[in-house]
Amino acid sequence: MSNLIPSHEILVKENPIKITQTSIIQEFNAHIDYKENKRILFSAPFGAGKSTFLNDFFNEREDIYIVIKLYPVHYTVANNDDVFELIKFDILCELLHKYRNEIDLQKEEFSTLLTSQVFGQHRIDFIPLVESIIEASGKVGKPAKDILIALKDFFKDFKAFKKEIETDEEKLIEIYLEKFNNKPGVNEMDDITNLISSLLDRTKTDSEIKETVLIIDDLDRLDPEHVFRLFNIFSAHYDSVTEQNKFGFDKIIFVCDINNIRKMFAHRYGAGVDFSGYIDKFYSLSPFHFDNSRYLKETLFKILKSKIINIPADLIKKYNFLDPDSNIYRVAEWILYMLIESKELNLRSLINLKSIEIPRFKFKTTTTNREQSATKFEFIFLIKFLHSLFPDYDSVEIKLKKLTQAYSDSYNPIGTDIYLNSIDSIDRPLISYCLPFLISPIEIFNGQNRSTTNSYLIKCPVSEKILHYNYYEERDFSEYPYLFRITEKIEIESEKVKINAFELFLYTFLKCKRDGIIK
Repeated sequence: MSNLIPSHEILVKENPIKITQTSIIQEFNAHIDYKENKRILFSAPFGAGKSTFLNDFFNEREDIYIVIKLYPVHYTVANNDDVFELIKFDILCELLHKYRNEIDLQKEEFSTLLTSQVFGQHRIDFIPLVESIIEASGKVGKPAKDILIALKDFFKDFKAFKKEIETDEEKLIEIYLEKFNNKPGVNEMDDITNLISSLLDRTKTDSEIKETVLIIDDLDRLDPEHVFRLFNIFSAHYDSVTEQNKFGFDKIIFVCDINNIRKMFAHRYGAGVDFSGYIDKFYSLSPFHFDNSRYLKETLFKILKSKIINIPADLIKKYNFLDPDSNIYRVAEWILYMLIESKELNLRSLINLKSIEIPRFKFKTTTTNREQSATKFEFIFLIKFLHSLFPDYDSVEIKLKKLTQAYSDSYNPIGTDIYLNSIDSIDRPLISYCLPFLISPIEIFNGQNRSTTNSYLIKCPVSEKILHYNYYEERDFSEYPYLFRITEKIEIESEKVKINAFELFLYTFLKCKRDGIIK
């Protein structure tokens, strides 16, 4: 059995990697602390770590904020009024579950809120109840008897609790639900709306004034129709005169990607319709753009090091991902940095990566009959590595096209002078990794017409530049081409130039797909 680099998988599960985001925390703290900033649009691409950041931020500030979080992915019902009633019910459940002691319910309020209090006391999530209702009726506006049947069946499971409640209180639950069903709409339930406002105020004591925050999370997960339905509901329940949020929340935070919302808006209403005039109702100052790319890049080595790195002992030198100074790591790091900067790679994709594997398949080229091992070629490793981060090769192609647009020959991957001639020392190995699939297969795979003492050249297929290379011998006595100069003309003494290494990387990838090497 091959010797493997030790796995850190168990360590990672027990101690999840946290990305230090000091300046973002300071920026958001200043943003939310501004008194007049009552509505906040918290924007970042899907998978960027928005929810994790907000959870950590507010968990560390429980002495300052009372936080209620809604997950609108569960509000996929057909009517705006129904959604609003579910929102009220969800807020009640959250309040009674998280802040029951602070609220100190009075007897006269207990009967109306009994269902919510039950779930709070017994730590039962609100979501299964709503799902039971929706499953039974298909929509909240269906006949009351279907909803009541679902609820009664649900309560039968809690025999211990059933003995504690009084018959008249159980009857009041039915009255409440029938009222909810027979008179749908926001006006009929103003008593509940007012009660929510009262309960929110009650969470604040004379000695400890906290701000109440409502977070509308996971908007990214909704279909466009449901996104705008939810936005419209909160737009309709905002007092534009007093600038007071519905229910009296001090802050409401909408969590989404504003760029996606803009695209949805253009698709729904037309490209010529003013998006700014629509979206600015949902923030008081300006959208807060959550960008953790800088910190993600700083933590990249720690993240990759935490993965299972499945490399045979005889290939550790060639594919040493635990050495940040190795060529293969620096090239992979450069590609990932650029993907992060281009917003094409997020934290979730990196965290979800289970392992880093060396490709072990065999392939043949169209012009030679010799079987080759993919293990020998760093280019194939890089492509397979990218494939492990994205759903399929079509996605990899899209990402590589983005990289060609992002390429800069003055790029310094860590923003310091730690590497001399940084870009040259990184794009040279990447171009070298591409060469075996650009050079004549007879030369590269059959070993004809080549020598480690000679230099060779090939015209770059994505430009008119000339690639000069020679061969070096590895420990397994295999010979590999290595780029040593790029020139404008065929003469090696001619002017030295650069090429877009990512463009050549993309070209090589597409060629290998056509040749059946990558599949």
